[in-house]
Amino acid sequence: MTRSQHFFMIATRIDARAMQITGDIKFHLFMDMRAEFAWISFKMTPKQWALATETYNTRLEEKNHATGLETVKENPQAPPRKPGDIEVAVMNLVVKNDFKSRSGSETFWRRHCASSFQPSSPISTTTFLTPLSLRFTRPTRVPAARQSCTPV
Repeated sequence: MTRSQHFFMIATRIDARAMQITGDIKFHLFMDMRAEFAWISFKMTPKQWALATETYNTRLEEKNHATGLETVKENPQAPPRKPGDIEVAVMNLVVKNDFKSRSGSETFWRRHCASSFQPSSPISTTTFLTPLSLRFTRPTRVPAARQSCTPV
């Protein structure tokens, strides 16, 4: 724990590590559960996120107990923040058609990008792809403040 995290914990009585989903174990568990339960940020209520956090913490504790690691349970504010980051990453990967992970394999990101497009997912492919089907152009004689957005 860093000095700032320790100071934060003293001031708020909340472990700063519980405010973010970081590290390989937490991240991969979150991604697997996101695919399993179709966690999409704008489709879930705060009550659903509270239940999701409880389920996540239970699985994290089981996983860490099996490997003998300490578990820092996530604060209910952490899981609702993570899908926003993931959804942006997924859109960027789809636009670039580049699904390679740090290991060089495409399996992980293809699986998690595909989970965003499944019919059982609360978001439809059409709705999800609408922002991606637009191209931003900058006319040469129009001031920069008046950029237009035209369909591809």
